[in-house]
Amino acid sequence: MQRDILETMVHTSRTPAKHYVVARVLLMSDQYAGQPASTDGQIAQALSISRRTVIRIKLKRLYPVQQPDGL
Repeated sequence: MQRDILETMVHTSRTPAKHYVVARVLLMSDQYAGQPASTDGQIAQALSISRRTVIRIKLKRLYPVQQPDGL
């Protein structure tokens, strides 16, 4: 389900560039249909972004920041 949403974002021309990069990083770092996941360095090189950006995107998805109640 989530993979379908990300793939739709990647193939839709109206997706903002920022969201496109996040979707591509997450799709490339996912093991799917027996394919090995790409390394952070491979993802960074393929998308012309830094390895640190790849790691930051993945960490934000793994450990989302939760806002305290009442804000």
